Amino acid sequence: METMKLRAIQQPCNTGELLDSFIVAEGRLPGDAHELIDERRLTPTLEKLAQRELEGGCVWRAWTDDRAMWLWACEVSLARSRERGLPVMDVRKYDESGSIEESGTWVRVRQNNWQRCNE
Repeated sequence: METMKLRAIQQPCNTGELLDSFIVAEGRLPGDAHELIDERRLTPTLEKLAQRELEGGCVWRAWTDDRAMWLWACEVSLARSRERGLPVMDVRKYDESGSIEESGTWVRVRQNNWQRCNE
Protein backbone atom coordinates (compact mmCIF):
# COMPACT_ATOMS: atom_id res chain seq x y z
CA MET A 1 0.00 0.00 0.00
CA GLU A 2 1.40 3.38 -0.91
CA THR A 3 2.48 5.74 1.84
CA MET A 4 0.20 8.52 0.52
CA LYS A 5 -2.81 6.20 0.57
CA LEU A 6 -1.93 5.09 4.11
CA ARG A 7 -1.55 8.67 5.29
CA ALA A 8 -4.97 9.46 3.77
CA ILE A 9 -6.46 6.62 5.82
CA GLN A 10 -5.01 8.23 8.95
CA GLN A 11 -6.90 11.47 8.40
CA PRO A 12 -9.65 11.90 11.03
CA CYS A 13 -12.54 11.71 8.54
CA ASN A 14 -11.20 8.46 7.04
CA THR A 15 -10.34 7.00 10.42
CA GLY A 16 -13.86 7.86 11.57
CA GLU A 17 -15.32 5.99 8.61
CA LEU A 18 -13.16 2.98 9.44
CA LEU A 19 -14.27 3.10 13.08
CA ASP A 20 -17.93 3.36 12.01
CA SER A 21 -17.45 0.28 9.83
CA PHE A 22 -15.78 -1.56 12.71
CA ILE A 23 -18.57 -0.73 15.20
CA VAL A 24 -21.27 -1.88 12.78
CA ALA A 25 -19.44 -5.15 12.09
CA GLU A 26 -17.92 -5.96 15.49
CA GLY A 27 -19.63 -3.72 18.07
CA ARG A 28 -22.22 -6.26 19.21
CA LEU A 29 -24.68 -3.48 20.00
CA PRO A 30 -28.29 -4.01 21.06
CA GLY A 31 -30.80 -3.52 18.24
CA ASP A 32 -32.14 -0.30 19.75
CA ALA A 33 -28.72 1.34 20.15
CA HIS A 34 -28.05 4.65 18.43
CA GLU A 35 -24.99 6.81 17.96
CA LEU A 36 -24.38 9.81 20.23
CA ILE A 37 -23.16 12.74 18.17
CA ASP A 38 -23.14 15.42 20.88
CA GLU A 39 -20.29 14.80 23.33
CA ARG A 40 -22.21 16.76 25.99
CA ARG A 41 -24.61 13.79 26.19
CA LEU A 42 -21.77 11.51 27.30
CA THR A 43 -21.28 10.69 30.95
CA PRO A 44 -18.79 13.11 32.53
CA THR A 45 -16.21 10.33 32.66
CA LEU A 46 -16.65 9.44 28.97
CA GLU A 47 -16.64 13.11 27.98
CA LYS A 48 -13.21 13.54 29.61
CA LEU A 49 -12.01 10.30 28.06
CA ALA A 50 -13.21 11.35 24.59
CA GLN A 51 -11.38 14.65 24.94
CA ARG A 52 -8.19 12.87 26.05
CA GLU A 53 -8.42 10.47 23.10
CA LEU A 54 -8.84 13.40 20.68
CA GLU A 55 -5.85 15.18 22.18
CA GLY A 56 -3.86 11.97 21.67
CA GLY A 57 -4.70 11.95 17.96
CA CYS A 58 -7.43 9.31 18.14
CA VAL A 59 -10.96 9.29 16.81
CA TRP A 60 -13.92 8.29 18.97
CA ARG A 61 -17.54 7.27 18.56
CA ALA A 62 -20.17 6.78 21.27
CA TRP A 63 -23.35 4.73 21.24
CA THR A 64 -26.20 4.21 23.70
CA ASP A 65 -29.34 2.16 24.05
CA ASP A 66 -30.58 4.59 26.76
CA ARG A 67 -29.69 1.96 29.40
CA ALA A 68 -25.95 1.81 28.83
CA MET A 69 -23.34 3.81 26.94
CA TRP A 70 -20.17 2.77 25.10
CA LEU A 71 -17.28 4.71 23.67
CA TRP A 72 -14.86 3.39 21.05
CA ALA A 73 -11.56 5.09 20.35
CA CYS A 74 -9.07 4.15 17.68
CA GLU A 75 -6.00 5.11 15.78
CA VAL A 76 -4.75 3.74 12.49
CA SER A 77 -1.39 1.98 12.69
CA LEU A 78 0.57 3.21 9.69
CA ALA A 79 3.36 0.64 10.14
CA ARG A 80 0.99 -2.34 10.46
CA SER A 81 -1.18 -1.07 7.60
CA ARG A 82 1.93 -0.86 5.42
CA GLU A 83 2.96 -4.42 6.39
CA ARG A 84 -0.45 -5.88 5.58
CA GLY A 85 -1.44 -3.61 2.70
CA LEU A 86 -4.80 -3.11 4.45
CA PRO A 87 -6.10 -0.66 7.08
CA VAL A 88 -5.10 -1.72 10.61
CA MET A 89 -6.51 -0.01 13.72
CA ASP A 90 -5.82 -0.17 17.42
CA VAL A 91 -9.30 -0.06 18.98
CA ARG A 92 -10.44 0.41 22.57
CA LYS A 93 -14.03 -0.01 23.81
CA TYR A 94 -14.99 1.69 27.08
CA ASP A 95 -18.10 1.28 29.22
CA GLU A 96 -19.94 4.30 30.61
CA SER A 97 -17.75 4.41 33.71
CA GLY A 98 -14.62 4.69 31.53
CA SER A 99 -13.34 1.15 32.07
CA ILE A 100 -11.91 -0.64 29.07
CA GLU A 101 -14.24 -3.49 28.11
CA GLU A 102 -12.15 -4.64 25.17
CA SER A 103 -9.11 -3.61 23.19
CA GLY A 104 -7.20 -5.00 20.29
CA THR A 105 -5.69 -4.52 16.89
CA TRP A 106 -7.97 -5.16 13.93
CA VAL A 107 -7.47 -5.28 10.17
CA ARG A 108 -10.21 -4.54 7.64
CA VAL A 109 -10.04 -7.37 5.14
CA ARG A 110 -13.10 -6.21 3.15
CA GLN A 111 -15.77 -3.54 3.47
CA ASN A 112 -17.36 -4.01 6.93
CA ASN A 113 -15.36 -7.21 7.46
CA TRP A 114 -12.74 -7.07 10.23
CA GLN A 115 -10.31 -9.60 11.68
CA ARG A 116 -8.45 -9.39 14.96
CA CYS A 117 -4.69 -9.31 14.40
CA ASN A 118 -2.49 -11.80 16.17
CA GLU A 119 0.05 -9.79 18.09
